[in-house]
Amino acid sequence: MDALTRFWTPVLASSSAPLLCIGDAGLFVNQAVEPSTAAVGDMTIQEFLRSDSVRYTDAATLSLVAGELRARGKPFRIRRPSATALKDLRDGPVVLIGGFNNPWARKLSENWRFTLAPDPAGAYVRDREHPDDRRWRPETAGRFIKNLRQTYGLITRVKEAATGQVVLTLSGLVHGTRAAGECVVDATCLQAAERIGVSDLGKQNVQIVVEAAVMGEDSGAPRVIAVNSW
Repeated sequence: MDALTRFWTPVLASSSAPLLCIGDAGLFVNQAVEPSTAAVGDMTIQEFLRSDSVRYTDAATLSLVAGELRARGKPFRIRRPSATALKDLRDGPVVLIGGFNNPWARKLSENWRFTLAPDPAGAYVRDREHPDDRRWRPETAGRFIKNLRQTYGLITRVKEAATGQVVLTLSGLVHGTRAAGECVVDATCLQAAERIGVSDLGKQNVQIVVEAAVMGEDSGAPRVIAVNSW
């Protein structure tokens, strides 16, 4: 069994189809929101059409995850955070795509070692063991997107106590969510995580921080830079 199969085994083990919950394109870094259970039926048609969009990086990540699940013969469901309630997270494995724009990813990550954190100088990946460290922050140099050279992604796969189910979260900064998504479908990237800090991807909870170069509107190949397992 290779590292890729070991990583996905906890997600695939359930008889339930995984729920893929993709972030809301309308939410931003400092927007304080709770997971919503508002029904689409409460929207006007125009409100629904305005909200009926996803971010490119999230969509690319969704396609990577969906392709991996299809290749392994696993059916899945896709929902947005506003259409996802806690009871849905208790029905089976969940893949949360997006960081600040996915309220469920924000809510469940509160006690993890690595999290996405806002900051006046720019959002960054926070390490609770080194709270003053800002090294995992994209170099935005004047905050123009054209000056972005590096991005950071965060992969977390845990057996979540609040739901009793496996939760896989793929999040990141700017293009970082896509970098995280590319890593979880790449055996070489996951092998690197095993070498750095996890003895068995199939049995342990794990967090993986990746970095990737940014080239225009795309990110390069992800590289594992930190791992936490328990």
